[in-house]
Amino acid sequence: MVRPLLAEMFPRLEYAAALLGPGSEVAGFDTRRSTDHDWGPRLQVFLTDSDSARHAGLVTAMLASRLPATFRGHPVAFPVTREPDGTARQRVEVTGLGTWLTSRLGFDPRQAVTLLDWLAIPAQRLADRPYQVIGAGRFAAALREAITDPRIRELPLVGAIDQFIDGTDAVGDLRFLRACAATVVR
Repeated sequence: MVRPLLAEMFPRLEYAAALLGPGSEVAGFDTRRSTDHDWGPRLQVFLTDSDSARHAGLVTAMLASRLPATFRGHPVAFPVTREPDGTARQRVEVTGLGTWLTSRLGFDPRQAVTLLDWLAIPAQRLADRPYQVIGAGRFAAALREAITDPRIRELPLVGAIDQFIDGTDAVGDLRFLRACAATVVR
């Protein structure tokens, strides 16, 4: 639905589109119950950061006016609980890639990724599920032996930030997590 509209209205605009981030539909775990709240067709349209500054508002407005009311029987405009006014609106987020990455991860990984960046990112933000692995200790030992950076080898074995801070409020606040991780990485 979005691609033909972009091709018609912004034919030379370079973009990528995906559905990333939180939500059972992203992980492929949708059930009928999933659709009872905060659910409907959505995606992100990623522009270059410079194109985003010029076009994101225009593309968002165009989609709001031109998307059909439903897609596969689901309303395209719907409210979400985190927005207190309860307004139903289309959920195509048009943004610059760097802006989106920084808002989700706390840094732009297209640049250098620092030790603090890596340790301060909650594993759930990387869609990493805590699967249990038989004999996982041998994998951890092999990974530890492969570390060549002496600063990293000297760190205590605490793992990523969400392995020692387990609270929804904390894991949702990237600035707080970076400050906590910075106490370990000096």
